[in-house]
Amino acid sequence: METPDKTTSSSRYVQLLKEALSDPEGMYGHVLEFSRAVHECAETIENPVVDTILHELAFDLEFYEPDPVHQQQSKSYFGERRAAALIRRALKKMSVSM
Repeated sequence: METPDKTTSSSRYVQLLKEALSDPEGMYGHVLEFSRAVHECAETIENPVVDTILHELAFDLEFYEPDPVHQQQSKSYFGERRAAALIRRALKKMSVSM
C-alpha cells in the first residue's frame, strides 16, 4: 500500500475506514492497513483536528481482536461491534471538523 502523504489529505484513511465498515469479514485487514498507514505516515494531515482523530482511532483499534477466544485474554480487547462503533464515531467527528 502506498503511504498517504499530506497532499492526499485524509481521503485515503477515510476510504479504508469505510471499507472496514462495509466489509465485516475483511474488517480486520482494513483496520490493520489503516493503522499501519497512520503510524507510518511521516506527514501530518492538513487539518490538525482530523490528524488527532485519526491517530487516536489508530491507537484505539490496536485493541480490536476479531477472535472471541482471543478477546478473553484481556479486558482491553474488543470485537467487531465496538470497532465499528469507534470507526463510525471517528468518521462523524471528522465530517464535522472538515
